[in-house]
Amino acid sequence: LSRCGIMAWARADMALARARLDECLQLRRLAGDLRGIAAALNNLGLVARDQGDLEASRDLYLQASGSFRELGLPRELSSALNNLGCVCIELGRLEEGLEALEECRILAESLDDRLGVARALHDSGEARLLQAEPARAAELMRLALRDRWAAREWREVAQCLEGLARCHAALGQHELAAFLLAAEQVLRESADIPSGPRECERRRETQQLLQSHLGGEDWARATQLAALSEPDHAVRIAMQEDSLDELWQR
Repeated sequence: LSRCGIMAWARADMALARARLDECLQLRRLAGDLRGIAAALNNLGLVARDQGDLEASRDLYLQASGSFRELGLPRELSSALNNLGCVCIELGRLEEGLEALEECRILAESLDDRLGVARALHDSGEARLLQAEPARAAELMRLALRDRWAAREWREVAQCLEGLARCHAALGQHELAAFLLAAEQVLRESADIPSGPRECERRRETQQLLQSHLGGEDWARATQLAALSEPDHAVRIAMQEDSLDELWQR
């Protein structure tokens, strides 16, 4: 039932996903399977979040993380804390979200889970951006990008490029932001990485903002450079190991 629920969630059939995961939760409770109960609560939190019921999602993640903590399951606790942090950020509970993400990062470090660390860093960057701290947000996202690039996790690399584009837009570095936003789109197309509705909307808003600040020539220059760049060049720019001018001269 758990697998059926997750498969339904992946197909965006939220009603079926909720039904199957609710059934799974009831069976786990009847069996007294504490670990299974916590996992089902965590999965139900994911469905509630995508259904737009953020308060319910937060409550489910709080229950799941509490259970994983009591059971002494650090890897599962790290995942639940990351989920909790993200939904708290969406609810505007930024300090609560940052606290959960910091505990997640510390746990992931102790488990030598580099991608778990990167996920917590990136999501903390999102919170800092919402707190109008774009420089700190960019710093955190670059740290996340380092590990994601090392692992060649293309979806997560694209996520970092898009996040950094918003950071640099907020810092007034519009041509760099335009390059990163275009590089993210190039990477998604080349690696066949789909974009979700929230990602599309965020990219559209960032593009409109940048086009309102940049002239047509500067926008075209940045997007043309991104189209001609290999992924490692885009990452070097994002990591501040190279500059647009140096890349253009090549």
